[in-house]
Amino acid sequence: MSADAPTYSTNEVEAVLEQAVADAEAQVEQLEEQAAEEAVEEAVEEAVEEAVEEAVEEAAVEAAVEEAVEEAVEEIEKKFAQEQSDAAVLAAASASTKEDSDDETSEDEDEDDFDPSDETILDRIEALKDIFSPAQRSFFTSAYSKTISFAKSSTFNIGSALWYVATTSMLVGVPLAVAILNETQLTELEKELNGQGLGAPAVAPAVSAAPATEEAK
Repeated sequence: MSADAPTYSTNEVEAVLEQAVADAEAQVEQLEEQAAEEAVEEAVEEAVEEAVEEAVEEAAVEAAVEEAVEEAVEEIEKKFAQEQSDAAVLAAASASTKEDSDDETSEDEDEDDFDPSDETILDRIEALKDIFSPAQRSFFTSAYSKTISFAKSSTFNIGSALWYVATTSMLVGVPLAVAILNETQLTELEKELNGQGLGAPAVAPAVSAAPATEEAK
């Protein structure tokens, strides 16, 4: 060893070694703390992922259960509606069968109780409608209704025309008849005056009186 090399005492060396050991232990503790924190974070992340997966699985299970329940309810409703429809059809069929049987029974009873001597002329005329089919009866009924409607409208129109003609005749014919009557009277008066030699033909009684007065003067 050279003379310039520093010399350390045992205490100094021990102190340096203790410091190095303390630093190493502190670094180890830091590394352990970091590893523990990372492990805790990983554990938390794993727990969160597991919780999320469980929640998703539970939601999927609940959705599947709800779908299954809805399908079951729909099936039950369909079966119930079908049963009701079948019951209604059966009830209608039984009612129709009962009505048919009642009609047949009543017809049989009517046939048994039928007496031709009790039938009137009106009954026989009314029974003639069964000769024609329902379509033909409907056609005849429609034609009859149209004919009646046309007759009513024609009667109304003819009445309106007659009223118009009568009113027009009264408004025009009466003044015309009065004028003709006046003209006839004037003509007869003129003839009488001419026959008596009282002057020229007069247009009106007031006009014919004037010359006669002048001649008298």
